[in-house]
Amino acid sequence: MGKKKTTRKVIFISGENNCGKTTILKAYGTMGYPIYSAREIIASRHSVINKKAIPVDRAEYKAFCLEQKQHHGAHTFIHEMVEKFSRTNEQVAIIESVRSPGEVAWIKTLTHLPNGEQVDVALVHITADEMQRLEWFMRRDDALTSELTPEKFYEQEKISNSGDEPWAENISLVASEADFVVENVKGRLGNSVDEILDFIMRFPKMKKVEQTF
Repeated sequence: MGKKKTTRKVIFISGENNCGKTTILKAYGTMGYPIYSAREIIASRHSVINKKAIPVDRAEYKAFCLEQKQHHGAHTFIHEMVEKFSRTNEQVAIIESVRSPGEVAWIKTLTHLPNGEQVDVALVHITADEMQRLEWFMRRDDALTSELTPEKFYEQEKISNSGDEPWAENISLVASEADFVVENVKGRLGNSVDEILDFIMRFPKMKKVEQTF
């Protein structure tokens, strides 16, 4: 009798602005897990469509993302990343970043990869205290964050949680649908990424698990 094939897994990452998503993704990349980033897909499409590099202005960047989601569907970027994963031999993929209700709706229908293989999925939401996130925002070194002021931080917070269309950003709604909610306390998330992943792998079907690391 042949060895039973292990079901492949896709872990989708969402999170509030400046909550530590980059930290956890870098750590998983260092551990050897394949990371699929929406920003890479967006940059590739922008260069093909507009014949130039992705803009560094956040407003222009987000406008392009919304235009693509409206035209191709809210799930267009994460769908492309899942397709890429399906063509590999990797057992686990970590995909970032889920930011709209339409993406969540598509994830909840995902039971098989495009190649027909069965897949387990989990949506993991990263959160952190608001004042801590503001502090991290003020220290960012990011081409898309050109104006580092508290006013800009709260402006981005409002935009990221006010979308009422399937393709528009509404992180608070995404968080309410997450399978796992992980709180990043005082930046210690990076020291616990292996524990977080082990927890998700062991309990792939648990819902509304809240964990502090």
